[in-house]
Amino acid sequence: MQKSSRKVWVWIIIFIMFLGAAGYLYFTDAFGVRTILLASLKRETTPIHIAIVIHKNQGDSFPEMQNAGKLFEDKVNGEGGVNGHKLQIDFYYDGDDKKDEALAAATQVVQDNRALVVIGHRTSASSKAVASIYDPAGFPTINAGASASNVTQDRPYAFRVINDTTDIGKYAALYAHAVMGYQTASIVHEDDTFGTSLGESFQSTFEQAGGRIIYQQSLTPIKVIDDASLNIARDIMNGITPDGKEQPGIVFFAVSRASGQQLVTAKSELKKEFPVLASYAMGDINFSKLFTDPSILDGFNAMSLLNYDVAGEQAQLFYNDYIEKYPGTTPSWLGGTTYSALQVALQAIDLTDATGEHLKEEREKIKDYLTSLNNPNHVVDGVRGQIYFDANHNFSLPPTFGAFQQGNYIPALIQLRPVPNKKLINKLTDDVVVDGNKYIYKTNVAYTGIRVNEITDVDVDKAHTFTADFYIWFRYQGDLPIESIDFLNAVTPVNLGESVDASTQAGINYRLYRVRTQFHTTFELQNYPFDTQELAIQFRHRTLTREKLMYVEDTLGMDKLTHGDDLLARLNADGVFASVTDWLPAAPRIFIDVHSDKSSFGNPVLLGNQQNVENSTFNMKIKILRNYPRFMLKNLLPLFCLVALAYVSLFLPGYKFESVISVMTGSVLSIVFFHVNLSNRLNVGYNVALDYVFYGTYLLFILELITVVLAWHDHQTDESIAHKRIVFARVFYPAYVFIAGGLFLWLHIT
Repeated sequence: MQKSSRKVWVWIIIFIMFLGAAGYLYFTDAFGVRTILLASLKRETTPIHIAIVIHKNQGDSFPEMQNAGKLFEDKVNGEGGVNGHKLQIDFYYDGDDKKDEALAAATQVVQDNRALVVIGHRTSASSKAVASIYDPAGFPTINAGASASNVTQDRPYAFRVINDTTDIGKYAALYAHAVMGYQTASIVHEDDTFGTSLGESFQSTFEQAGGRIIYQQSLTPIKVIDDASLNIARDIMNGITPDGKEQPGIVFFAVSRASGQQLVTAKSELKKEFPVLASYAMGDINFSKLFTDPSILDGFNAMSLLNYDVAGEQAQLFYNDYIEKYPGTTPSWLGGTTYSALQVALQAIDLTDATGEHLKEEREKIKDYLTSLNNPNHVVDGVRGQIYFDANHNFSLPPTFGAFQQGNYIPALIQLRPVPNKKLINKLTDDVVVDGNKYIYKTNVAYTGIRVNEITDVDVDKAHTFTADFYIWFRYQGDLPIESIDFLNAVTPVNLGESVDASTQAGINYRLYRVRTQFHTTFELQNYPFDTQELAIQFRHRTLTREKLMYVEDTLGMDKLTHGDDLLARLNADGVFASVTDWLPAAPRIFIDVHSDKSSFGNPVLLGNQQNVENSTFNMKIKILRNYPRFMLKNLLPLFCLVALAYVSLFLPGYKFESVISVMTGSVLSIVFFHVNLSNRLNVGYNVALDYVFYGTYLLFILELITVVLAWHDHQTDESIAHKRIVFARVFYPAYVFIAGGLFLWLHIT
């Protein structure tokens, strides 16, 4: 009976420990354990497939589209997949993306019959050609790089996360005429669907605005960079500037990247001085890397479908993840639009509960969901912004305009933004461009930078505040009340006051301010004291919405240090965190985002229209990691001593059970007091990781007390049983501490 009783108690103890550990894992969802466990229970072996079609032999899509796809796949699967399944991206290659190669690749996608959505193809001609393959088979497609109008026009299954050429050409013409002030223009366009439609759109809009087209030159798209193609570019340059004839005005390059490279080279060789506005194919820093001397591009104007300097936080996170995963590379707009297309596809798969088991029906539901994304109130928050589709299934976000300087692509000081509600325009001014029955703002851009001097008084636990001392500066055109800003998370309102420095050169205003104030932020303390937090400095203009003012990172002014290890090294070298000993800085980043209010704020023009009021925001965020070894040494040493004291009491000679129970009871009371004292330091209403350390300690002491009490009673009848219970306690106690402690540290540190 005695052995049987002992076995029962051992199993009871093991069962209690198991319940405690299981409860901790499930209810705290430590490091996503509950999410992973639940997902694994329902996850099928068959993954959900998305296809990406890439041309591999030339152009800009390989390997960037493939890299973006792999990055997306890893991120989704690292977060548990979608609808209980892993995501698998299948890559198909169509050589040079010629029509016959594109048709072969599309046929293979349909024959494989695995993909719920297809991303691609890269060029407009191929994307139009494969409609005869995908549409009858009911495959939804999301295009990330082909802009000709006929890619999505009258195609219910075709969608696009970029503008079409009609839209792009229109914005280019309006910018050249209304912003840059040119009354005459010439056009160089490639003799294909893309170049022709882009050039035609530019011409019709420019002429409707009152401008005049002087010359037009077409060329066969250049595929190979060699002397023959350079000679073609030289002929184009001479044709657009004939001797003794009228000057061409501003020249619009409606060409792809390779053609643009040769045209720029020929223009420089022939010393042609006319101004240029180029298509989005040339609108990123990667274009300057094609030239041995990037200064050849200084002053060269180009459009961009995705400029990471003015894009939101999603774009910045993608940019950082991309360069971390693929060192030595920089994503162009195409990588970001590919990632955006995948984000749209994933949300459609997720919200239609697709599993890949009923492909035909699920593709139809996905197509219907994509069609429903047709207004600003029903969007996908993606790298390229809040994505929704117009009547032709395009995402018509205005392109960014910029120019090259010292090898960098810098956003221009004036951008174009559509007026969301015509009622907001009381009268037409020079700040508004008329486009038929639509209005477009000339949006002011302010280059904005920050230099942090010091971060102090970081109180994550109680007050949720920190103090920052820093400089901010602005460079802008015109008469703007640039100092009228709101810090979104300042504890008290901040008045910038007089500038520390100010100047105006060549029409560009410069203002420098110094700020020292306290900020509050929302800290998540579930993993306390193994938590990672984020300090944020964010501001927007008090009165000017995003249509009137857009902030842009002053990359050059911040020495190109806007994120990652280089910015962290600058912060550490400047001693920004010198007085902060309990935290370690990591992963700082500076980016531009949008603050959106879904409110009319009583404006009678907006009442009932459900229009968002958006402001451009400047953000600096710095992750901070708690120095938990220091924390544990400072704060948990008494707990370790009490646990050790209670264990030592088990070795008192002569079975002094009263003393052992007295020591353990006193230790429990001390630990409870200590627990309450630490808990009072946290201004939260939920359990944190440290609470479970104490709960585990309470459980240990309860089990030990039960064991000692049983040994006390057994000592009256059978001293050998009492001795065995004490020996068991001596073994169980450290085993429990090491196993439970190791499990806890594994969950929260590794």
